[in-house]
Amino acid sequence: MPGCDKYNHLSTTYEISQGRLDSELFENYKDIMEKIANLFLADLSKIYLSKYDRSGKQPFWRARNNSKAGAKEVIKYFNKFPLFSSKHLDFLN
Repeated sequence: MPGCDKYNHLSTTYEISQGRLDSELFENYKDIMEKIANLFLADLSKIYLSKYDRSGKQPFWRARNNSKAGAKEVIKYFNKFPLFSSKHLDFLN
């Protein structure tokens, strides 16, 4: 078809994030978030998001992956340890 892209692109992304207002407690989460990131072949970064009350920004650890190899690890994990409620349905989709 004229005007259509030659390449179609589909990607999956898995992201898990954890934030805490208490800075010491937040830093204590780094080790576990690094382990989760390694398990899912993800990159770990520190991001800042607006707090629910819009009084400033809160730090979050974010493990994010969009590789095929990482997606396979996520699928393998959640097939072994299923999610509950609507999150399970989201995973099945």
